[in-house]
Amino acid sequence: MHEAPEVLIERLIARDQSLWPGDNTPPLGWLDSIDFIEQHGSGLMQWASSLVTDRQIKRILLMGMGGSSLSVEVFYSVFGRQQGFPELTILDTTSPGTLSQLEINDRTLFIVSSKSGTTIETLSLYSWLYEKAQILAGPPNERFMAITDPGTELAKTASTEKFLHLSINPGDIVGRYSALTYFALVPAALLGVDLIRLGRQLRKKWSDCLSGQSPDLVNLIEVMSACSTSGDGMLGLDLPSSLNSLFAWIEQLVAESTGKQGKGILPVDPNRVNERTVSSENYRSVSIDVQACPNSSKGRRQIHNQATISMQDGYDLGGVFMLWMAATSIVSSLLNVNAFDQPDVEASKEKTRHIVEDRQPRSMIMKNQDFGRSIIRFDTQTPDAVRNRVGSFCKRAEQGSYLAILAFLPKESRVEESLEKLADALKSRFRAVTIGFGPRYLHSTGQLHKGGPQTGCFLEIVEENKIDVDIPGRKYGFDRLCRAQSDGDFLVLEKNCRPVLRLLIRGDRLQELDRFAQILLSWKTTGSDTEIHTG
Repeated sequence: MHEAPEVLIERLIARDQSLWPGDNTPPLGWLDSIDFIEQHGSGLMQWASSLVTDRQIKRILLMGMGGSSLSVEVFYSVFGRQQGFPELTILDTTSPGTLSQLEINDRTLFIVSSKSGTTIETLSLYSWLYEKAQILAGPPNERFMAITDPGTELAKTASTEKFLHLSINPGDIVGRYSALTYFALVPAALLGVDLIRLGRQLRKKWSDCLSGQSPDLVNLIEVMSACSTSGDGMLGLDLPSSLNSLFAWIEQLVAESTGKQGKGILPVDPNRVNERTVSSENYRSVSIDVQACPNSSKGRRQIHNQATISMQDGYDLGGVFMLWMAATSIVSSLLNVNAFDQPDVEASKEKTRHIVEDRQPRSMIMKNQDFGRSIIRFDTQTPDAVRNRVGSFCKRAEQGSYLAILAFLPKESRVEESLEKLADALKSRFRAVTIGFGPRYLHSTGQLHKGGPQTGCFLEIVEENKIDVDIPGRKYGFDRLCRAQSDGDFLVLEKNCRPVLRLLIRGDRLQELDRFAQILLSWKTTGSDTEIHTG
């Protein structure tokens, strides 16, 4: 690090554009978050309370991907359902199995959240739910509200259809830096979060960091900087169970901001990290200490390989969001990458559009793609054949690789447990294992997978859906969209010379996942010569 963290922080606060490469003005509107909350918080709370009471809203369905939903997920997970306020369901999936089980009623409020106003998942979900809402009492448009940037197609739709409410977010903030804007604050107010208190504790936390009263920001920058020195660092996130949902938000922020030009920092769960990785030079960790004494860390410097962020309670979330956004933007500048773009995300989107809009039957499209040598399926392959195929895949992994499990499956607790078994079975062969659910990971770590260090290996898990859900106004349903997203990402990963393997599930998903894990565990215990050593 050529400049001290304190100097870099001063340059950030001064909005020094030379921190990042490129000639475009960096979108730094998120630095005004404290003033934004103080200006709008009270009004949002009054409006939300009246709306929830007058319309007797019991449930909110929020459609949004990445930065349009992850911070809301954190607020709801931390604060839970507040008395007198609705419960929350976030829809960031295209899985027909999940959508077919979704129920709505007359006390449901729908929020369509998209910065660009063109997000294919969000708009497809909106079209489907708007049609479903026709069966409810009253005009469906009076049950919908939208959050988007100025001048988007979604903003025009909301105005034309006369939605119940339209929030136009400041345009100088990218999605992953919008955790303290309308994208989070409008849903948070509707869920009963005290925005006044959130803003008050945010101001104190930020002020303490800038004045040196709290070392949290400086420590975080130092640890992330040390982690990024090699250009392919891993950052362990040691979070208490009450903050589990914060992992996905940090993961998106750090991976999508830093993961480009062959460089990047990969956030990882310490429980999925190989023991040899923990002692390596490019691994660092960050923990969050909730209910810590405010002065317990004052003036204390962390040891070189870890940092601790202190929180008094859940209302310090605003401060935590701000610290991570500031530190990530600064560390991106040290990597000489633009913290605010995502150039490699568009490749998968374009491939998805090509596949999903192709008029040929999907079987014909896939016949023209070389998936065969990279697919595992239990209906046609023996356990030995599966082990051999995985072994060949692992041999392609260079020393020091990580494995990303990319599951285009319903995000259910039993599925997550099965994926954890897979991660455990494979952890010894890689530096670390990550788990992402499609398509939401495409709006998060997907940028780092394709644009970051070429140290990733990818196990994509897809299933043949037995049901489909039509998308109104489209010539395809959610099944085709979901498979097009998985196919598109698979092909782009291969094009970028990333080792990728697909597990195709045709039967019971839990049984086949567990069967796959057992095969890998038995392979692990035999001391197979295909094991990859990382140090």
